[in-house]
Amino acid sequence: MADPQTLPQPKRSVDLLIDKIESDKSLVAKIASDPISTLDGLANQVKRENPPPPPTPASEDKFSYRVAVVVLSLVTVLIVLIIGAKFLLIADASKFDIPQALVALGSMSLGALAGLLMPSPRKN
Repeated sequence: MADPQTLPQPKRSVDLLIDKIESDKSLVAKIASDPISTLDGLANQVKRENPPPPPTPASEDKFSYRVAVVVLSLVTVLIVLIIGAKFLLIADASKFDIPQALVALGSMSLGALAGLLMPSPRKN
């Protein structure tokens, strides 16, 4: 697999803006006289000329996301059923002891499920 740092990266908006200013010397005078409106107009122009790239197939892979949610849900439900069955089958409730491995596995799957179902922050 290729190192992400060696792959060609698309130019950032600020780099494109700098290139535009360096290529047109009259913009320097406009920026000096009215920096806010000139830079705002240039930024909007750069955004229009360079729309964001389309999403990669990996970011739209819904199948693996659904598989992960289903598997983690099944593990969580299975752990609850095992603990519940063990509790119901033991006559003396004072001797009821939950194995630490089941507690750890249930906590891990429930935490991972919560992390997957939590909405990710979106950049505007």
